[in-house]
Amino acid sequence: MRSQNSPMTGAIIRPDGNIRLDCVAPFVIGNVLDDDFCEIWQRKAPDIWSNQEIINYIDSWDDIDEINHGIKNYFDSDVIL
Repeated sequence: MRSQNSPMTGAIIRPDGNIRLDCVAPFVIGNVLDDDFCEIWQRKAPDIWSNQEIINYIDSWDDIDEINHGIKNYFDSDVIL
């Protein structure tokens, strides 16, 4: 698996409240309209990069072109973790 440089340094919060893991993966770890951001972050962020779905997603990238041949970000639905 590729290692992430700084896996817990940021997140994307969308207008619908979904907290996206980052901008290149379709994974949502919670929603700020439903739960407190700090609680979601403390509960899910520390070990999120060891989630098997995320590992499989990253492993599916083409090593040369960095193209994901599995879930296509922005085209397929978000994956709720």
